[in-house]
Amino acid sequence: MFANSDFYEKLQDNDWYYMPWKWEHEIAFNLIGENSKVLEVGSAKGNFLHSLAENKNCSCVGLEFNKKAIEESNSSKFQVFNSSIEEFSKTNNNSFDIVCSFQVLEHISDVKSFLAAKVQCLKKGGNLIISVPNNNSFISLDNNNILNFPPHHVGRWNKKSLQYLEKIFPLKTYKIFYEPIQEYHKKWYNETLNNQVKSITKNHFILSRIYWKLPSFLKKVFHQLLLSVLKMTYKNGHSIIIIFKKIDD
Repeated sequence: MFANSDFYEKLQDNDWYYMPWKWEHEIAFNLIGENSKVLEVGSAKGNFLHSLAENKNCSCVGLEFNKKAIEESNSSKFQVFNSSIEEFSKTNNNSFDIVCSFQVLEHISDVKSFLAAKVQCLKKGGNLIISVPNNNSFISLDNNNILNFPPHHVGRWNKKSLQYLEKIFPLKTYKIFYEPIQEYHKKWYNETLNNQVKSITKNHFILSRIYWKLPSFLKKVFHQLLLSVLKMTYKNGHSIIIIFKKIDD
């Protein structure tokens, strides 16, 4: 399922990979009703499922490949299986009110079989929740971000490509949310935009010629002006969430 499962497993051994509660968890948590039956694909240490089971009495199941994460997610409130969604879907057709994944789809090489299996597990009228890095955000400007390239990320997603899934699967877009710039991303965000300004003033055919003819104090003004334009253009944070409803085939 993953483009490079050995690489992925080693990556998951890093503690920073498992943020216990992210922006997208909060969005999804508020959308999921009490007593829902929830499947999370790529459940990591199970923080999201634990919160749903504890606070909303949801019946939760997780799928996770990392054995260390499965051991640490051991809970009497939900089950976690070391299984692919493709295998799991064979015996869980139309079983869940919610099927979700957070920061998983961008790692998947066989997107069609992965999503088809998730949709198969979902009841008609149920919600498919997907969170991925938004490649229309500032992250698309960071050419030095090796984690946004293979073998880590094998696919890049944005609103248009996510909504295109409606043409392939029995899904209808219900809601879309864009992540605000998070405090822990601000340094990355500012450095990325500043580096982009430097690249423009160095390489842009017209703007570079204007920039290098300016006196020093106007260069600073020009830099700030370009930076302001970029901040207006790239005002969203790292990720995007899309919620689909499963419709009749």
